[in-house]
Amino acid sequence: MELVKRYASAYITLFFVQLVMVNPASSQDFSYLNIFSSPADALLKMGENNMNFYLKQYSSNNKFLQESIYDGGVYHVVAEKHKSYINFRNSAGIGNVTPVATLDVNGSIRANTAFMMLGPGSYVGTRFIDGLTSGRRGLHIDNDASTSWEFLSLRNANGEHLRIKGNGYTGLGVDPSYRLHVMQKDGSFAEGIGLTNGSVTWNIVSDGYGARLLISQNGDPSKGLSILNGNTGIGMDAPAAYRLAVNGTVAAKKVKVTQTPWADFVFDPGYDLMPLPELEEYIQQNKHLPGIPTAKEVGKDGVDLAEINAKLLQKIEELTLHLIEQNKEIKQIRKELAAAKAVTE
Repeated sequence: MELVKRYASAYITLFFVQLVMVNPASSQDFSYLNIFSSPADALLKMGENNMNFYLKQYSSNNKFLQESIYDGGVYHVVAEKHKSYINFRNSAGIGNVTPVATLDVNGSIRANTAFMMLGPGSYVGTRFIDGLTSGRRGLHIDNDASTSWEFLSLRNANGEHLRIKGNGYTGLGVDPSYRLHVMQKDGSFAEGIGLTNGSVTWNIVSDGYGARLLISQNGDPSKGLSILNGNTGIGMDAPAAYRLAVNGTVAAKKVKVTQTPWADFVFDPGYDLMPLPELEEYIQQNKHLPGIPTAKEVGKDGVDLAEINAKLLQKIEELTLHLIEQNKEIKQIRKELAAAKAVTE
């Protein structure tokens, strides 16, 4: 009686399995399961018509398990699961049913030690090894095969923000052409490089047209340096009229000015030296020496150091000529006095 119950139970089970696995309408295999006892040929096969899914263990020693699909006469390997790793073919998606990259993750990726990306020709060696044994943390990108491949690129809907190229050039908002290349996105002084120490920030910025470079404290040109079209202002915006303008005192150990003409023309034989009586009259009327700017002119326009030095030298040389002439007259007077004294004695 017990044997009859077992056969009846097995028959009922097989009947329901057939109901599930056979399509009565077409009398074709809808899904089937083949299991072989040999470890080398262990196979799980599911499919319909010319589409099948295989799960096969090739070797019990290597713990090699392969997933594959037979689709329309073409055999595709999806993944190979080994003892210590999983090898996905083509692309794999985690939380993403339509991966567009070799590994496409819809979510976060976490690495407890170091997250490493190694290009062809890279090696682990003593530089990376393992995060636990080498003590490294963070993101490590290494590629020994090519210097043209980019290391890092960060962007969003506002555009590209950071790019590090294979040659080490780094760009902020730009494809870099220099070791550090920064581009502004508008015409204000809001973007650039900032160095902050407490409440003080030193800004290095350029205006929207690229004509002005400003290095300032908290954005104040009076506390920094401005360069505009090659003209430089210290403690002020660079003025258009001067190569160098300083808003404050300049201290220098030595200043060298090269400018011509110099005042040696005073000693030319044909130079028209103003007689002292005319010079006296000019000074009484104008309150300054001929050729020398007035106090009002200096207050308004300043003085050219090279030019004023040449003019002052000119006056010194004119004064020297007057002194030579006066010395000659004095000698003549002394000679005449001596002669007159000899006659009276």
